[in-house]
Order: sequence, then C-alpha cells, then structure tokens
Amino acid sequence: MNNKKTFLSIKDIVFMNIISIVSLRQVLNAAPYGASQVILWCIAAFCFFIPLAMVCCELCIKYPVNGGIFIWVKEAFGIKTAWVVSVYYLMSCIVFFPMLLFFAFNSFFNLLQVENNHFLIMLCGIISFCAFTYFNILGIRYVNILNKIFIYLGIFIPILILCFLALVQISMGGGY
Repeated sequence: MNNKKTFLSIKDIVFMNIISIVSLRQVLNAAPYGASQVILWCIAAFCFFIPLAMVCCELCIKYPVNGGIFIWVKEAFGIKTAWVVSVYYLMSCIVFFPMLLFFAFNSFFNLLQVENNHFLIMLCGIISFCAFTYFNILGIRYVNILNKIFIYLGIFIPILILCFLALVQISMGGGY
C-alpha cells in the first residue's frame, strides 16, 4: 500500500496562500501601519485563508479526480464557464509567478550589490519558473516539500529575525 501523501491538506493550502500573499515584500508596505497590521493579517487568515482552504479541501473530497478548479466549475456552471475560468486562472499565474520570482531575484542581487544585471535576473527567473513547473508536474508530494521549505525560509524565519531585531532596538532605547 502506498502511504505517501498525494493530497493537499487544509494546512498545505493555507501555507500556499500565505506564501503567495503574505511575504517579506509586504513588510515594507505594512511597516507604516505598525503592529495593527499583524491584527489585519490575522483577520485575513481567519476570514479568507482558512475558509478558502476548507472549501478547496471539501471540493477535492467531493470531486476526487484530477482537474482542480476546472472540474469544480464544470460541475457547478458547465464546461464553457469552466474553460473561461481556467484560462483566466492560467493567465493570472503566468503574470503573477514570474513577477514574484523577478522581484525576489532583483532583491537578492541588490543585496549582493549586483545592480542592473537584468540578464542575470531574467535567467534566474526563467530557470526557477521552469524548475517549479517541473516540481508541480512531479506531483503533490514535491509541491508540499517546496511549500514547507519556502514558508520557513522565506516567511517564518525572516519574520522571527525582524521581531528579534525590533526587540533589540527597543531594548537599546531606540524606541518603537
């Protein structure tokens, strides 16, 4: 019997949403709002991320075939609407994910003081996009592994470091 995980749990879907929406690129936008932004993110988690994950899990249980959003919309609204939704979803992914990768590599190369190297940023972005697409083709197990790596390395650990540095700043009399 194959005991390997071949499905997404509620936790996995919540992590995927957190990775794509709440990331370090949002810290700069949220900084002027201070600690109240944390409360707003918690409200978003309980009012959006968790219900979305629960709906996705419920639909996966009800329709246990491959196809995801296409199958769900087809069953509810018909095949024409399912194709339209799938095309719009694909177009949004084609725009969003490369943009996110290019932002990440641009920030990374700026930290290394490699400025205005657009070819290097483009090359790393394309290679990463192809690699992530390959992992998605391999299956859910690999997607879950990548999610866990990026949620800890890209969000939890940096936010803990930022909180620690904020506490050091406050303890040294730097104020809030």
